[in-house]
Amino acid sequence: NVKAAVALDLAWLSTCYGRFISMAQGINICQAEGVELNKYVALFPDRDEYSDYLRLVRDGQLDQATATLNVWHAALRHIQHQGRDAGISTRFPDLVADYRKTSIEAGHGDQNVMSFYPLLSNRA
Repeated sequence: NVKAAVALDLAWLSTCYGRFISMAQGINICQAEGVELNKYVALFPDRDEYSDYLRLVRDGQLDQATATLNVWHAALRHIQHQGRDAGISTRFPDLVADYRKTSIEAGHGDQNVMSFYPLLSNRA
């Protein structure tokens, strides 16, 4: 069923966006309170990608991307359209899109998806 496959893809992408936002917020909390980031990522021993996100942010290597912010932003627009078409709230994807758009406008579109991280820390 093609419709189910598309729905599952958009649902999976929504989960990814939540993970990116929450990971960036967690990094900011730890940095603000002087907690080593390795201690934070240790809370997720089964999530290797969290270590990767942390390393990229910590080492300032946001130019390393498997998929750029531009690519993730384009996919996010599909989630927004689906929500509007289905009559469900788009508050979450709209919030994420706002962060992404601001980061892209600041010149980070070709960087890693975590390049919006400074926006959550007021260091943009």
